[in-house]
Amino acid sequence: MSLKNCAFASSSMKKHLLLLTISFLTLKNFVAQTNVYHPFPDSNAVWHQHEHPSGGPDNHFQFGILGDTVINSLVWHKLYQEQNCIPDPVITIYNSTLVGAIREDSLKQVFFYNISYWSVPLDSVYKLYDFSKQSGDTIVFGPAPAYNSPALVVDSTDSVFTYNQYRKRFYFTDINGGMPEIWIEGIGSKRNLLSIIDPYPTCSCLLELFCFRQNDTSFYIKSPFLDCYDLTAGIGENEQQINSANIFPNPFSTETTVSASENLSNATLIIYNSLGQQVKQQKNISGQTITLHRDNLPNGIYFLQIIKENKVYSTNKLVITGGL
Repeated sequence: MSLKNCAFASSSMKKHLLLLTISFLTLKNFVAQTNVYHPFPDSNAVWHQHEHPSGGPDNHFQFGILGDTVINSLVWHKLYQEQNCIPDPVITIYNSTLVGAIREDSLKQVFFYNISYWSVPLDSVYKLYDFSKQSGDTIVFGPAPAYNSPALVVDSTDSVFTYNQYRKRFYFTDINGGMPEIWIEGIGSKRNLLSIIDPYPTCSCLLELFCFRQNDTSFYIKSPFLDCYDLTAGIGENEQQINSANIFPNPFSTETTVSASENLSNATLIIYNSLGQQVKQQKNISGQTITLHRDNLPNGIYFLQIIKENKVYSTNKLVITGGL
């Protein structure tokens, strides 16, 4: 082999090693993030849900945690419900009804104490979630009529990226052949916060979680909606935004170009590290392309978010390699 060919082989091997290293670091970072448990909210949380009846207008309603109470010497978080065709932007104790209380125990189980919710007996405790389970495990609930099913079997688990963090996602089989359940750790069912005790709709309806937010941050938004109050868009199939941005090159070491799918005006670009901490921001962005400089950011995995008109326009993964 000539010296030239040896040099080429050496260069090619270095590239392969670099790609393997990046892949390993990405997998390691992904596993580390998914091993971080996201507890169930205990304050300032809102679940915005909607129901799609066939041949009629959508029905929107919200659950919200507002304050605490003590029941049988345990601290519970009061759960309110507000129901309207178009709910108020902010749920309060004045525009909603106290329906019960929620608490999570040390075993990652979430319980509901019924105060006035119509579908189950009053002054009783019901298990809603168990986030400690793994694939193949069975979650036992209780007999009818309180529960839709006495047990759910965890078909599989994976992770979903929601607001610059990964959360564990659970897929279930109902042993009675009922509606499928999908849970997101720290958020709950994608169908209904109280789905395990709320009877299945008898109409030709689709009931689903539209948005979950806590402390005014939207941690889950149903695609293709862009915020928790945009009720005009159609219904999508997954959690990703309908808009997108391309990044090339990615990975990069000095600078890269971010290309949006449309012209931006007065937008903001935010970079988060793998821990969810904001490490870089560019404001007053206009046009369709953005030049992003590395500056002093160390090697690693990052998440790039573009904010347009106070809404999340796009979220992308970013990889930085090479020396500063």
